[in-house]
Amino acid sequence: MKLRARCRVPASPAGPLSSEPAPLHGEPAPLGSEPPPARGARLRRAGVVAVRYVLPALLAVAGIVGIIAGHARTSAAGAGVVFLGMALMVVLTNWMFGLNVSSNEDRVRDEAARDFFTEHGYWPGEGGK
Repeated sequence: MKLRARCRVPASPAGPLSSEPAPLHGEPAPLGSEPPPARGARLRRAGVVAVRYVLPALLAVAGIVGIIAGHARTSAAGAGVVFLGMALMVVLTNWMFGLNVSSNEDRVRDEAARDFFTEHGYWPGEGGK
């Protein structure tokens, strides 16, 4: 069985509900090689970095500027405190989302280990009998 690199496969000429496989373009990638990231993946990564780091930093800077500009007594200072609170909420939301993602990855790993145990009779990493 040959392993092929993941790529977009054009729709089958016979239509989307056809059982006829769609043709694959290009040669199979060698085992262990990763294809270069697609443009969409780079944009997604840039968006993640922007939301995780840039947005809270900008909110915090705006909050500090508001507090300093309002001399800690005016409505500008109050708005600065609100901006600092929003920055903290964004950071905490990103942290909780990261916990959720790692929890899902742990769950998938545990399920794979259980499937291995069911098939082989011992846990992965413990060695065979």
